[in-house]
Amino acid sequence: MPRRPRVPPRAPARPRPSPSGDSPGALQLILLLAVAGGMFVLCAGGFGVAWFLAGRQPEGAQERPEAPPPSDPGPPSEPEPDAPWFRRVWAVAHDDGGKGRLLAVSDDGARVFAQDALGVRVLDGRTGGAITRLAGSGVPTGRAELWPVGKDMVMLAGAPQPFPSLWHAATGTQPGEVVPGRALPPATPDAPTRWAVSPDGRYLFVGARPKVGGPAGGMILFKVFEVASAQPVAQTWWQGGNARFTADGQRLFVAETTGRCRSFRVAGGVQEAGWTYPANDVAAPLVSMSADGALLLYDGRPAGLEAGRYLIDGKNGQVLRAVDADTLGVTPDGRHLYGIGDDTVTLSAARTGEPIVREPLPPGSAKAWAFRADGTAFVVHDPEEKELRLYELRGPVPDEPAVATPPALSPVPDPLPPLAFGPPVPPFPPFGPPVPPFPPFGPPPIGPPPPVVTPKSSPAVVTPLPPPPPALKARWNVAAEVGTVQLEARFAPHFTSDGKAIAQHGGSTGAVLVYDATDGAARPTFTGLKGPATQLWLAAFGDRIAAPAADGKVSAWLAGSGAKADPIPFPEMPAGGPSSAALHRVVSPTGRYTAAGRRPVSNSRDPTPVRILDTTTGKLVVDATWQVQSSTGQVAFTTDELRVLVMDGTGKGKWYRLPSGQPDGEWAANPEQTVRTARVIAMTADGSRLVYSGQLPGGGSGAALLDGKTGAVVRRIDNPPYQPMAASLSPDGRLIALPVSEFRDGVQWHVDVLEAATWKKLGRVSPPREHGTDVPLPRFSPDGKTIAVMFRNARRLALYDAPDPAVPLPAAAP
Repeated sequence: MPRRPRVPPRAPARPRPSPSGDSPGALQLILLLAVAGGMFVLCAGGFGVAWFLAGRQPEGAQERPEAPPPSDPGPPSEPEPDAPWFRRVWAVAHDDGGKGRLLAVSDDGARVFAQDALGVRVLDGRTGGAITRLAGSGVPTGRAELWPVGKDMVMLAGAPQPFPSLWHAATGTQPGEVVPGRALPPATPDAPTRWAVSPDGRYLFVGARPKVGGPAGGMILFKVFEVASAQPVAQTWWQGGNARFTADGQRLFVAETTGRCRSFRVAGGVQEAGWTYPANDVAAPLVSMSADGALLLYDGRPAGLEAGRYLIDGKNGQVLRAVDADTLGVTPDGRHLYGIGDDTVTLSAARTGEPIVREPLPPGSAKAWAFRADGTAFVVHDPEEKELRLYELRGPVPDEPAVATPPALSPVPDPLPPLAFGPPVPPFPPFGPPVPPFPPFGPPPIGPPPPVVTPKSSPAVVTPLPPPPPALKARWNVAAEVGTVQLEARFAPHFTSDGKAIAQHGGSTGAVLVYDATDGAARPTFTGLKGPATQLWLAAFGDRIAAPAADGKVSAWLAGSGAKADPIPFPEMPAGGPSSAALHRVVSPTGRYTAAGRRPVSNSRDPTPVRILDTTTGKLVVDATWQVQSSTGQVAFTTDELRVLVMDGTGKGKWYRLPSGQPDGEWAANPEQTVRTARVIAMTADGSRLVYSGQLPGGGSGAALLDGKTGAVVRRIDNPPYQPMAASLSPDGRLIALPVSEFRDGVQWHVDVLEAATWKKLGRVSPPREHGTDVPLPRFSPDGKTIAVMFRNARRLALYDAPDPAVPLPAAAP
């Protein structure tokens, strides 16, 4: 390994003169001149002052050895800085919770990402202040990679998460999947997957790797997806490694552990360059790359050299020079390399290797670090002090030393023959089934790899997004100050059975907001129900509203006046033990019937009671048991209150007639199901159709529109792009309202209204543009003529006219 060039130490600054500039000789001369007289004093004094001023230097200038003045002094030289090259901008406490965790700085330096035991902290890169935290489902718990997507989003990838997750860096929310998980290769512990996303978020690279312990040289596919349409636009065989996109997202460089390196044009899949080095034992040979791909930082054994880190010409594979193993990256403009090692930070000229800045790190045992893309700032983590520190270069990068570029270490390797990505990828509808349109991920079939095709025969296949459905216009929209509102249908707006009022759950605020359905005018707000949102439910029945407080006591009031209503009786339940403490309670549309069921808070398999009470007679009309978990199991009444469906957590639905309580048929979504995760999301007025989530007939799980009588699947609901957990069905079953995500201009959520029989999109409800990153919650009115939608981020409630399937849609704009 070549030794790192040494930078000559800076000469220490000599002490500066006293600010006054006085000296003993000068004082004696002034006294003597004062005695001599006026004119003599004037002349001599002028001489003395001139001598005095000539002995002073400007503030901050460095003294130089005495030398004859040059004939042409030229411009004055810049003074050498008195402080270190890098200054500490901020330091904050941070415990990474273990080794090998992510630390990153955004390309513009505006954010710092630091992983700990609870997720990924997002800090302000200028001040170190906390912005948000990426936590929950989708955040890797071990070693992770972070990729910027535009200016406001990032993609996280790493074990044990099987697929990458997309996050808003400013809010810590997830707008949805980057590409549907079912279209991506299966992730297994012995076949890890490599990911990369283009900086503009348009393309996603997905590269499966040969199984550990599998046959040497095993080949497997990698693919490039267009994110907006979820379509694979390119694919070919590789043998593991890693990849990066250029800054404009138009080119992809792939480096394999076998030593093969290839550069592709994404649009069209044309191989623009390619060469082969000896095989290496590095899982990710491509360390860094300039913005245009002209310079590569490569880790391996190129051109028969020793294992190490090298600067490579990205156009032809020529090895330009060796660099220290401490070198971490090349700046986007390709001018500089940066790195940290031996408690020293270095910024050097890329082509010559001459150091421009070298400086010891402050005392501390920094074990993790990350640089800004331009190499002028970096953040380090000190595990002993449990502290993050950000340092920034005090000024512009100094000029590079005038040193001749050293000769290349290798000749230009033989180029690989022209090769496109592989056979054309047949198109298929957005989010359609992943097979058979394109080959599945996994070991290739028996026989040779796909034949080589010319670039002309393998155009990129990009299915453009269809135009959005017609926008629905709001009758009214009003402010709705809610707190944390969970993504569940029970937190959507609730209509009273006469359709005259709308009640909106206030989530964690403990309030219930009520509005006039005609014009959105606010009616009395009910408070005093403070408690976690998970403990609160809301029921609108007749002209009344009911909700429980955190202690479980249910209050009821009149929706119009806000006056207190009579208490609501619920079935008496046997005392629940530690494993069955939660209650699921439901009120029928007019309030005649109430239901209650125990929901275990543990994974107990013991059946728990579920009962239905006729409040007019005080008689239990249903006294049964069910198998549920803490968030599964639903009781749903038909609008005419002649039947009730009891759905347990195993996917078994059982109907009862009312008021007799006699069984009226049952079905099971999957008779073999043992995982208790089934739930009913929405149901029509007569129960003939329902939206269901759980295990499905024939195996597998998901969401579907079911026949309420038989449990047969009428239509599966793709998730993504839809979010069925907040679905709503019109009372007559003709329409379904589904939240939907699109990556048309960044991830945005809308509510699409579809004809249930044909799945034709009839209309779309969209939130304000700046608040479109969270899932809206829709609900049809009792007559099915309007839809109320709660926009959680925007804190707005709006009412829309439901589209009529019989009315032709307006022509799409050209």
